[in-house]
Amino acid sequence: MASAFKILLPACWALRITLAAPTQHPLTGVPTVILHPYPTKQRLSFRENGNFKITIFSDLHFGENPDDGIGTVKDANSTRLMRAFLRDEDPDYVVFNGDLITGDYTLKENATLFIDQILAPLVEAEIPFSSRLFGLACPA
Repeated sequence: MASAFKILLPACWALRITLAAPTQHPLTGVPTVILHPYPTKQRLSFRENGNFKITIFSDLHFGENPDDGIGTVKDANSTRLMRAFLRDEDPDYVVFNGDLITGDYTLKENATLFIDQILAPLVEAEIPFSSRLFGLACPA
């Protein structure tokens, strides 16, 4: 069942969440104080219609099979797809989940190059993001 689930899900999808930020504590009625610890950074906020769109890119596995040239083509196709998806979906936030790069062919000398390739579409589009940066796909 797990493998069928993985096949049916695309490598990226959009999740739309509609929530309202409370103006006061729900139990005490005390007004909510909104902190902004990073005043120079863009603040995440809901759209005027109350939506907040999150895009999740999962298990990109950059850096696979560099010797046969197929891996670099797959990496380029992934970044092209990410750019198109970000342009078409216009998310408010992006989350990277799963294995970003494959540990089989990744050395400390080239690991940051793969991360730079993965993040380039988000940096270009100026979309805030986060990632679970542990867990490389490595042989057992």
